[in-house]
Amino acid sequence: MTELDLLAQSNTFRDLNPLMLDRLLDEGERRVLIDGDVLFRPDQVYTEEIYVIINGEVLIQRVDGQTYAIGPGDFVGLSSFLDKDPYSSTAFCRGRVDLLVLSDETFHKVKKDFPDLSSAVNRSIADRIRRWNPGRRGTTGVLIQPVRSFMTVPFAACSFDTTLESALNIMRSRKIGSLGVTDADGHLFGIVTPAAIAEAVVVKDANASLTLREVGVENAFTIGPDEQLWEAEQLQQDYGVKHLVVVEDGAPVGMV
Repeated sequence: MTELDLLAQSNTFRDLNPLMLDRLLDEGERRVLIDGDVLFRPDQVYTEEIYVIINGEVLIQRVDGQTYAIGPGDFVGLSSFLDKDPYSSTAFCRGRVDLLVLSDETFHKVKKDFPDLSSAVNRSIADRIRRWNPGRRGTTGVLIQPVRSFMTVPFAACSFDTTLESALNIMRSRKIGSLGVTDADGHLFGIVTPAAIAEAVVVKDANASLTLREVGVENAFTIGPDEQLWEAEQLQQDYGVKHLVVVEDGAPVGMV
């Protein structure tokens, strides 16, 4: 079985654009590890790269000793990749492991051409939540309702060429706390919030007439409309985010 086949059949990358997988495999580096090799440990400085398991199994162990296994298609080092903080767990190999190594620069370069890469990341996050919180599946009441029942619609978005001032005015006029940022075809690239605009203007001394393309936007965390609210809540807690973009069939349809 080829590397492409191994990734394409994984839960993380299934049904996503095969050209994106080709690009990842072409741009990324290969690393082969053996049984017992350690990728990182708690408090180790982030290495500015993220790993995708092509073949084999990696064990993730928290500082409290809880351990679970991840396999082909799973991202390793995802939390530190997202927040750039030191690693908070230990990742070590069980048997031989073939890894695809993606630098931050490579990942974002591919994501720019293939926005669906965000879907792969969020699938991996959702799977991680389920592994760490198996008991939450028994949650009752409002939290077992689907996200689509509570999401804000229609999805409010602006383009990369929207100025900071205009984006803030849109949010004020619609009385919303975030805006999606999309291209002409509706592909999601990130979100912008009043807090992010304030930081750009006040802290970074950016002119309010600059565009979002010039200043940059926040990564968008996504969730499917049929996921349960507890999963959205857990995602927000684990990654310290307030806004999730609801994506259906590859297109943003709401916010929660």
